[in-house]
Parts: sequence; C-alpha cells; structure tokens
Amino acid sequence: MSDTMWQKIQAGLGYSNGEMAKILADPYRKSVLAAGPLMVRRKIIAEIIEARNCAVHKAGARYFIRANGAIRIDDQAPGSQMCIALLATLAPTCQVILDRYAQGQDPKGEFTYWVHCPDTGVECGGFGTVLAKVTVE
Repeated sequence: MSDTMWQKIQAGLGYSNGEMAKILADPYRKSVLAAGPLMVRRKIIAEIIEARNCAVHKAGARYFIRANGAIRIDDQAPGSQMCIALLATLAPTCQVILDRYAQGQDPKGEFTYWVHCPDTGVECGGFGTVLAKVTVE
C-alpha cells in the first residue's frame, strides 16, 4: 500500500503519528487497515430467518452491516430496529469476518453463519426468540 494511502487512512481515522506508528508496527492491525478498500465494497447481511414472539424482529427482515461493524439504520424502513440482544450475538461473528479480511481472504459468498438471540423463548422462561443467518455480499 502506498504512503499516500496510509496518510489518507491516518487522516480519516484521526490517528496521531505515534498511534499510526503503533498500528503499522502491528502486522495484524496493519493487515486489517490494508484490507479497507476491499471491505468498503462488502456488507455483512443478517437476515432474520425465524422470529417467535419477538417484539422487535420479524422473519425476512435484513440488516446491513458494513465490514467495519457500522450498522446503517433508516428509521423509516421496515426492519430498521435491532434489539440489543441480537446485536450482542452479531458482534463476535462480525469480528470473525474482520479477521478473514485481515488474513487476506474475501469472505463474499464463502461465509455463512447462524446466530440465535440469547432470549430462551416462552418455553424456557424468556419472552421470544430469533434466528438469523449471516452472510457477506
């Protein structure tokens, strides 16, 4: 990656020269940032496959997450809400995807994972439950 690109990354993320030096000295963090141009062309999709007794999620809703973990919420769109429980289960999965980029892989079309919200459902003392399929497009 060119020095100009590293300077753009540094300016965009607001790193001081010292912080940037630490990142560039760490092979893992450097590889994550180097994968940035590919990551911005990808999105992580969390699609609700099943939702039983859930006040927030409905089957078929799709959530679009940037590869850097940012979720775009359009409060006028269907499925624009995400409960904190489902968000918490998506975080480790997004980290796995980020790690794939850091290892030089492109998980588009190669990654499918299922996450289940931690609510146990009515049968087991909870309120509702959701199952989501996570892919990369």
